[in-house]
Amino acid sequence: MGVLIHVDRLSNETEFFDLDEFLDAIRPWGEPLTWSICDLWATVAEQGCVYLTPSGTERVVTGDRARLDPVCGDIAAPMSFAALAAFAACTHQVIDGLFVGVEEGGLRRDLPRLFEDHIEYLHPDETWFRSYPLVVHAFDSTYWRVFVRDDAAAGALRERFPHATELARW
Repeated sequence: MGVLIHVDRLSNETEFFDLDEFLDAIRPWGEPLTWSICDLWATVAEQGCVYLTPSGTERVVTGDRARLDPVCGDIAAPMSFAALAAFAACTHQVIDGLFVGVEEGGLRRDLPRLFEDHIEYLHPDETWFRSYPLVVHAFDSTYWRVFVRDDAAAGALRERFPHATELARW
């Protein structure tokens, strides 16, 4: 069971939204989970970009001239919802990102082939994400997709983002 929600970035720059707003909307469902950032390209204030990319089986954080605030901790490691929210507060914009909330045991090996350029991780034809309670994906500053298992969480997202559309329901 679950719902896949699609939220387009609005053309009006004054209506821009980012990761922190999604986290606010899903806070009651996201707080009990452990989170992993599986893919990332984000701007940090006016400092530059930070990336999280693979190096063998490990995820490695790199940046141009950007430096993350120490409050963000190790974003390549599993983190609490509070730590993810602290990271979101440090970013100016998440351009691409895949954020997976896990109930127990960490990420499984059923993740898609990650870190391909412009891959649409949350597509209705895919099944990998349905085994997780919450998955948030930013795509190329164009749109966000969120998979939630809970209908109330889907309702909270539609309330926060009235222009959101439901892509699929299982």
